[in-house]
Amino acid sequence: MKFFISVLFIVTLATHTSFAQVKVDTLEAHKLWEEGERLVIKSKMYQAITKFRDSGKLFQQAVCEVRYADCLNYEGVLLYYLKIKTQRVFYLHNKALQIYKRKLGNNHVKVGMTYRRLGDYYSSLLIYNTNATTYYRKAINILKEKNNLWVARVWGELGNLYSRQKKIAKAKRCYESYYKQLQKIYKPGDKRFQVFIHQMGVFYLRQGENNLALEYFRKRYSYGNRTEGIYRNLGQVYLNQGKNQKALIHFRQALTVAKKRYPGKHLNIGDVYCDIGNVYLRWGKYKNALDQFQRGLYYLIDDFQDSVNIYHQTKYNDSNHSLHYIRLLSAKAKAFQLLSHQLKDLKSSLYNYQSCDSLLNHLQNLNHQQYDQITISSNYISKIYPSATKVCQRLYAKTKNLHYQQLAFYFAEKSHSSFLVKSLHARKAKLQANLPDSIIDQELYLQQQLSFFQRKSIIEKDSIQKLAYQDSLFVFTQKRETLNEILAKKFPKYYKLRFQNKPATIEQIQQKLDRQTVLLNYDFGEEQSRVFVVTKTDFQIVPLARQSTLTKVLNRYYEAIQNEASPTTFVTKSYEVYKTLFQSIENFLKGKTKLVIANPTLLSVPLGAVIDQNVVTNQYKFSHLPYLIKKYAISYHYSASLWLQSQEGGKSTKTKSFIGMAPFSGGKSKAVTTRGNQGLLPESKKEINTIFNFFKQKNLYAEAYLSKAATKQQFLNRLKDFDILHIASHSTANLREERLAKIHFAPQQNPDSTYLYAESIYYLPLKAQLVVLSSCESGVGKFAPGEGVMSLARGFLHAGAKNVISSLWEADDQYTKKLMVLLYQQILFRHKTYTQALHTAKNQLIAQEPYLHPKYWSSFILIGK
Repeated sequence: MKFFISVLFIVTLATHTSFAQVKVDTLEAHKLWEEGERLVIKSKMYQAITKFRDSGKLFQQAVCEVRYADCLNYEGVLLYYLKIKTQRVFYLHNKALQIYKRKLGNNHVKVGMTYRRLGDYYSSLLIYNTNATTYYRKAINILKEKNNLWVARVWGELGNLYSRQKKIAKAKRCYESYYKQLQKIYKPGDKRFQVFIHQMGVFYLRQGENNLALEYFRKRYSYGNRTEGIYRNLGQVYLNQGKNQKALIHFRQALTVAKKRYPGKHLNIGDVYCDIGNVYLRWGKYKNALDQFQRGLYYLIDDFQDSVNIYHQTKYNDSNHSLHYIRLLSAKAKAFQLLSHQLKDLKSSLYNYQSCDSLLNHLQNLNHQQYDQITISSNYISKIYPSATKVCQRLYAKTKNLHYQQLAFYFAEKSHSSFLVKSLHARKAKLQANLPDSIIDQELYLQQQLSFFQRKSIIEKDSIQKLAYQDSLFVFTQKRETLNEILAKKFPKYYKLRFQNKPATIEQIQQKLDRQTVLLNYDFGEEQSRVFVVTKTDFQIVPLARQSTLTKVLNRYYEAIQNEASPTTFVTKSYEVYKTLFQSIENFLKGKTKLVIANPTLLSVPLGAVIDQNVVTNQYKFSHLPYLIKKYAISYHYSASLWLQSQEGGKSTKTKSFIGMAPFSGGKSKAVTTRGNQGLLPESKKEINTIFNFFKQKNLYAEAYLSKAATKQQFLNRLKDFDILHIASHSTANLREERLAKIHFAPQQNPDSTYLYAESIYYLPLKAQLVVLSSCESGVGKFAPGEGVMSLARGFLHAGAKNVISSLWEADDQYTKKLMVLLYQQILFRHKTYTQALHTAKNQLIAQEPYLHPKYWSSFILIGK
């Protein structure tokens, strides 16, 4: 070590300054560095931090910049190890990175190692998966030629990251690379394989494969050097297997090790107390569980004083470790919820859920990446808010205080499409804060570039080109972070408005509802579901069956439609849905003509084809069935808050301009055609031409692009100028990677010029009142818990469209054309709203085609007003 430092010292002096120019004794700086290293070996981390900090100051004064950067990095590593002052960790590593790049070049091993540390920083926060992935990839690209051990470790961390995101195939590929790198360095059985073995155990634990996880953890246990982590993971396996006593023994061993390892308070000690509390929770010993959770909070939060009083309350900003804090608070809330029916305990449960809510808001405001926020929704929001809603209902039952009903509605709204709500609110905040056009354009450009390079880095097969895309992604990620800093400093009004978003209240919704409309906000829960019924003058919460029961009923109904079931079978499955979702609220539906369905899950269900009577049918005829669409005009939205936002602005009946695209409109008609394959769609030409002529008759401006003229570039060039965008084409959903869903335009040599991908749609400059996606599966996509269906339609809503009509499955070319022609007749000649127009068009098609299966008209739904 001394030889290494001496050599580095000589090189540093030769590079930066002469010995005569050094005004500060750099030998003292080296001495402090060595003292710091010795303190690290003795596990005296806090004293070591002081030594490296003092050493860094001396190196900085001596203009030994690389050594100064080394000190910054070492301090950052120790703070990360101690899991304190997380924002300073980023500052230290980022500052060191800039120095290394300037002095050593972009591909130096120290640059690669610092990228790895920045990846660790973002990964540890559990909410910045996109940033962490980008930094890890940069580290791998630099280190792979220079240090097999460290590149192996980075592959392992990247695998852990993908494992947390449930991207199993990607995680396995990373672990395979990790193992191959280790094999290049060590012989089989070397103790330095133990980190890899432990990580594989964690991977299988996350997948619920407890036996495999146990096998790996036992193997890791045999190596010795047992930290609290191995005991915790063994305990978790046993807890999953229902072996509670064994789990408790291992968690207590973990606690003993952690307290010896860390002086005073520490995050890891708090986590172990949470583990022990969960065992007592499983046993039904709720008071014991609360005692453990309280101790966990004491060790997690620096100025938390009371480790005994379970009713002690603390504010969310008392902790630097938000997700760990949420884990403890939500567990504590659950224990109070189960402890008793006493008012004091229920109020304590509610308080802790409200604290979780504040923390989740804080986390989402920190992170601007769509897919990281959706991860937050999937992992936390969808689990915490339904429980909070249930507590509010119990409090209302005991007190009859309407405040608790309003809180229940608040929590239900927070569990629905949180990211989409925040994104649309941010768009509104830009207008209110009068952001300069240059800033808005710059932000839009950066988002578009990030979207493009994220997608290209996913689908690119060539390794060299893939690296180039990843490099570009890194550059634009840094530019986006820089812009965020500028926005926070120079435009505080916008930043403040951006984060003032609150869910819609019952009163606000009632102000926008007319007397013929009822809003149904469905909230599905593992133990019990409920529907919030809101009318102009009334509000009620009505209990429903648990989510698993509802899912089975909805799946059977969906299959009956997809399989074109006979009238008898269809009636049975359809009426089951009515009994499950609507029968208990029949009294609220009397006299109503419009239904607003506010729930992200139900966006996949064509409720218009549900029947409200168990009628006797003949073998073939469908038109006489008592569909809900015959009674109600039905619209959907991801949440009640988003529906309320969609009511702002001009009325949808004031149609001005139209652009229609039909890229596959040539050729002769076929007997059966759908808009999900790659063939021609001859009816789409008739569809676009007929609608174009409607606008011409009304003296309204319209443009139509057919066949080869209907290019993606033409669409992008013209879309910002039109109120209605209509695409009659092929589209492809992607249930695994939502950002790869796409709309097909006229084929070009370059696929990027042919397909409009979902993620690109999010950042289009739209002003459209209506987008009609007259294509297959445009309303279908990967389902994200707490956010809903990640479809093409959702992308257009995010981009600013007020209303979107999309399809839930493959669209028949002929009947789609008929439905669309009827739709525009109602919009243009009857001056109906978009919801009413679609309602009438469907009923007309049913009347015109009495034997037509509901599959052919029910697939199109409207999300919006």
